[in-house]
Amino acid sequence: MIPAVHANDDEVYVSENETVDFEVTYYLDGDTTTLRQFKFGVEVSELDTDSTRKLEFTDEGHRIIARYEMLPDREVLSSFSENYQIIAMLDGSVIVIEPASRSKQIDHGNAVVQVGEVLSYNTSFYWRDNPSFYWVDIDITEVTINGQVGYCLEPSILNVSTSNGFPVSLKKLQELRVMESRLKYQISESQKTHIQRIANYGYTFEGHQTPDYRWATQILILEALGWNFHTYGTRNPQREIREINRLIAAHDDRPVWDRTQQTVSVGEVIDLSDRTLTDYSIRSQEGLEVIEHSQSTLRVKVVENNAQLSMVKKHSELGESYVYSNGNTQQAGILKLDEAVNVAVRFNFKKGSIAITKTNDRGSVLEGVHYVFSDSPTFETIVAKGTTDTMGMLRIENLEHGQRIYYKEVKEAPGHQLDDTVYYVDIIADTTIYRSHMNPVITGKLRVIKHGENEELLTGVAFEIMNRSEECVAIVTTGADGTAISNDLDYGEYYLKEYETAEGYQILEDKIPFSITQPEETVSLFIKNDRIRGSIEIFKVSEADEVPLVATFRLYDADMRPMGDYTTDSDSGKVIIENLPYGQYFIEEIAVESPYILGSNPIQIVEISEHLKTYPLVFKNEKVQGEIHVYKKDAKNNTPISGVTFALYEVNVTTQTLPYESLIKQLAFVEVKTDQYGFTAFPNLDVEKSYLLVEKETIYGYMLDKTIHTIHVPYSDPKTPNVVIEKNLLNNRRSVQIIATKIDGVSEDIIDLPHQLELYDQSGNLIAGKLQHGGITTWTVDALEVYTLKEIQPPEGYRPLDEDITVDTRVDKGTGVYHIQVRNDSRDLPSTGLSINNQRIAAIVAAIGVILCIYVRKRTLR
Repeated sequence: MIPAVHANDDEVYVSENETVDFEVTYYLDGDTTTLRQFKFGVEVSELDTDSTRKLEFTDEGHRIIARYEMLPDREVLSSFSENYQIIAMLDGSVIVIEPASRSKQIDHGNAVVQVGEVLSYNTSFYWRDNPSFYWVDIDITEVTINGQVGYCLEPSILNVSTSNGFPVSLKKLQELRVMESRLKYQISESQKTHIQRIANYGYTFEGHQTPDYRWATQILILEALGWNFHTYGTRNPQREIREINRLIAAHDDRPVWDRTQQTVSVGEVIDLSDRTLTDYSIRSQEGLEVIEHSQSTLRVKVVENNAQLSMVKKHSELGESYVYSNGNTQQAGILKLDEAVNVAVRFNFKKGSIAITKTNDRGSVLEGVHYVFSDSPTFETIVAKGTTDTMGMLRIENLEHGQRIYYKEVKEAPGHQLDDTVYYVDIIADTTIYRSHMNPVITGKLRVIKHGENEELLTGVAFEIMNRSEECVAIVTTGADGTAISNDLDYGEYYLKEYETAEGYQILEDKIPFSITQPEETVSLFIKNDRIRGSIEIFKVSEADEVPLVATFRLYDADMRPMGDYTTDSDSGKVIIENLPYGQYFIEEIAVESPYILGSNPIQIVEISEHLKTYPLVFKNEKVQGEIHVYKKDAKNNTPISGVTFALYEVNVTTQTLPYESLIKQLAFVEVKTDQYGFTAFPNLDVEKSYLLVEKETIYGYMLDKTIHTIHVPYSDPKTPNVVIEKNLLNNRRSVQIIATKIDGVSEDIIDLPHQLELYDQSGNLIAGKLQHGGITTWTVDALEVYTLKEIQPPEGYRPLDEDITVDTRVDKGTGVYHIQVRNDSRDLPSTGLSINNQRIAAIVAAIGVILCIYVRKRTLR
């Protein structure tokens, strides 16, 4: 028999070094009526034993009796015990095992397996892996399982009938037998799939219910399981075999449009014809009208959006496949497809969109304009609504191609006239149609009529027109007729604010609200102003303590004509000039009581500009003042000293005889501190008085100066406002101590060994010091300097210092003592954590220990 080749994924079972002849059957595209074929031969020189589809035998729990590279003859296998099993592997090798146990797989209830009519007489076939296993002139019959169509899977096992067939899922089936009941071979997953497809497209397939198709189905199943036929017997169903193979080869064929989504126009007819459709039937359809469906031709009309078509490949019964045997009878199976092949396509209508840009007649974009869209000019059905965004844009999408859409504005942007025109566009697929529309801004005017108390018209009154955010948008000024008219004002709410009025009239403080709401509207406002009258109040006091003073003032009008003299009251220092009309006035101070100095600017100007307002004027006079200036310096280098506190006391009966310690306990007249320049001052002192100046507190590093300085501040003359007395004072520095202690750098112990340290000031001068016992050296020095400590000679056995030590006495230590630890590391001995003294003691103790050990040793020997 010549196997047929069907598709790229088909399998053909061959042996190594075997020449296999193939027959290819095919149809040309567009011609499914003429079956064409050609033949070719292939020599198989080597099999791929590493195939990922190969099933490996697991010998867990079994004892392997023998292994063969290829299947031996029947006589060899017959020599093994009946308790052994022979298994043919997918790589062609054979193993003989002693099973660990025998078991049966039972999934559900038992079945009745029966034979029926003979499918073909005098058939001959052999096992492909070893032709010594063969049958000649065998009649093969139909098989039924519980009345359903079944197929033989083990043709060499003669007995198939049983009333106690145990079912096993084909998915769990691992082995099939060959002739000898002990000889088994593994069935691959691809073989299982292949025989299910054979059964699907075989006898039970629509239109295949003939004896020839049933025999052709059985033949293909046996060939797929490793058997070859010398002859098909009395019935030779070549045509049926080719058709089944054709259907199997086309099992995974799908139309080119499968799983696609197509964009179409409403009512468009789509040609879905494909050569694969011969084997498909329509499963479901939505939103479509089938225009033509015959063999590979299929044309549909799309009538609704999101239409879809689903087709299923023709098939026999779906479900799980089972194999039946009572353990001794041959395996027979009811074979079904697990699932059908489904294909589908979806259709969406072609869409278009509308984009509207909304502006006003000034080119500004308009936000918040509402539109409605309809498929009729009467707007009975609203298909969409929208509002322009901050960019004045509105976009309506997913509108059907070819549809005419009407739209109109239903709500305008605030301050604009409504455009109620009905517009339309014809939608074009995959196209955005742009439209621009304009709304006029609503504008109006304001008229202001300004008059006085007697209805006189006022000229030159200026107003700001402000929006509700109080931003000025326009300015208007009344003319000779007392009227002002604005330019066009946009729709909205406004305030009118008077900011400049006619001379001699009180300005209107209140804001007057008004609104522009209608196109070309003019709003009129009538506003009255009152005359301005006011008063001037003069207040005369001293500059220092605001004591009321007596002074005389002269009033002048705007042309400097005298209008009268006015003298302040001695008790209150005030005088009031009442009922002065709007205008400018001059007030001049012409006399003042002693001992005050006449002001440097005795004339002040008053503008009477607010109705009934009293304008206060304050005239202040100063007394002649004294000042004491103090300059504090360092007595050593004449540099300024900041932060020194001085107290000033008035000389009186109590203070003039007190010593320093008692004086500073008195309540000072004033206390001050010197600044960064060493300067401080006592201002605003009464003249013709004496004062006591003392240093109350000094800063760190200086000796307190307890000298009491008596200072007299004299009177000069009325034209000299200040008398200044200067004092230059010096402070000596205090002394502090620097104490340096020698420390062992490892043990932290004091080094009490001779050494030499020297101390130098900032100018490089050597400071004399004193070396004391205990490794301590002391120096007495001036504070407020940075000193350098140098090691001239280190203690014996120690390394010298690596660098000099800086001692900063500018930092206050509180006690006036600066302790410095000078650390030296040992030069001779390694670091043990012991000082030199302790190391010496340890050496002596070790020597004594050695002597004692020698002495004890000698005593023992005796």
